[in-house]
Order: sequence, then C-alpha cells, then structure tokens
Amino acid sequence: FMQTAAHQLKSPLAAIQMMIELIRSRIVPPEAVEGVCKKVINRCQEGIAQVTELLTLARVQEADPLHHRQSQADLRAVMSGLCERFKPLAEGKSIELACNMPEEEGPLHVSVDPRDLGDCIGNLIENAIKYTPERGKVTVTVVPERVNDELVAVLVNVTDTGMSIDPQLAKAPDEEPGREPVFDAFRRGANVIAAGIPGTGLGLSIVREVVEQAGGRIIVSSCPGQGSCFSVTFPSPAGLALYPQVRNTRVSAIVLENTDDSTPGEA
Repeated sequence: FMQTAAHQLKSPLAAIQMMIELIRSRIVPPEAVEGVCKKVINRCQEGIAQVTELLTLARVQEADPLHHRQSQADLRAVMSGLCERFKPLAEGKSIELACNMPEEEGPLHVSVDPRDLGDCIGNLIENAIKYTPERGKVTVTVVPERVNDELVAVLVNVTDTGMSIDPQLAKAPDEEPGREPVFDAFRRGANVIAAGIPGTGLGLSIVREVVEQAGGRIIVSSCPGQGSCFSVTFPSPAGLALYPQVRNTRVSAIVLENTDDSTPGEA
C-alpha cells in the first residue's frame, strides 16, 4: 500500500518539477508559459486530491467502529448539502444532477459520524459525475425504510448514465462477496485509464470502510452502455439490531447486469 501510494504521489511531483525546470531554463517560449503553468496547477491539484483522500482513508480506517454507533447524522441535511456542493461540477459538464428526497418532512437520523457520511456519499456523487459524459444524468434518491412506522434504515441510490464498471474489477477471488477489486485502494478500471479520466482509486475504499464500520450495506449494479447504480444503506439508531454487528465486514455485494435491456439499479 505504501509503495503504491508513494508511486502515485511521485508521478505528479516529477511532472511539476520537470515543467518548472523547463520554464526556469527558458526552454518554454514566453507565449507558452501560461499553458505550462496551467498544467502545473492541474498536477498540483491531482497531488492535493491524492493526499486528501489518503488522509481520509487513514482516518476512517483508524476510527473506532463504535464511534459510528454512538453518533447520529441527519442524512437529509447531509444530502442537501452535498447536492448543492456538486451542482457546479455537474453543470460544468452539462450533466443533470437530480436529488430526490422523501416528501415527508423532518430529519432522517442514521447511526454514522456526519463527517464520514459526507465523505462516503460525496465520493459516490463525485464519481458518478466524473464517469458520466457530457449531457448525461446523475440521480440521487433517498428512501427511508420503516417497520411499523419506525425508521430502521435509510437507503441512498446514486445512479448515473456513464461508464459501467470494468468487469475485471467485479470478480471477487473465490467468489467471496465484498472482496471485489473495485473496492481496493488504487484500483481503477482499464476503461477509465484508457479514457484518460484522472482519479486516485481511493474513493470506493473510503465508501466501503465507512459503510461496513457503520453496519450498513453496499449493493452495486452496472450495465455496459447504460451506467451504474451504487446503493448504500445505513441503519438508524432504532434499526441497529437488524444489521451486522460492528466489524462484521465484507457484507457488501456487487451485482453486474450484463443484458442490454436491464436498467442500473434494478438488481
């Protein structure tokens, strides 16, 4: 892990050093300096994003899982903030970002640290926008789950019309659910790399860690040419007894839809 992290961070730093040397040596003509500076800024942003996600992953991995069960977050408020936060990013790609909240009013409390919840769902929304081409659509839907009128869990679906998951990343060793490489740190699909889409490969590792520590569940469906749907469920304080105990990890599952007439999220 440390070797991979160091390699990932070395790449943008080496590129920045090279471009600065070209400018300092006056090899870059004056009219091209601004363009090179923009590339330096982009590389800096890549490095900062990698460091930020590494620190986030370290924080959630080192956290005491009991912290989630002793915490409460209003998922409605967190989701509203995230939708506003990512609206400019979606508009920049002419992507329609639809956020569907329950008609009922009032908070939707789940047993998750609010900061970790924001990092978890934020990664899913950011990925959906990143891997959806221009004029596509990303839909975020919040669904309360109740038993006898009591809130026991809240389901969040993040559906996109973008690139599907590389099938090689959805094959778990020995068919063990939750061990799919798509959740491994630094793992990215060949289709994403070929398309030149930047990323750290850490987002889904953060998502899985938060969901599993909170006793939740992840289900993923993806269909070539149609997009993907990530569904995460978090228990409410009243519903904790219905979900796996702390650190009963790898409770996630990936479902790949491969038929042309299927729709992401139906699995």
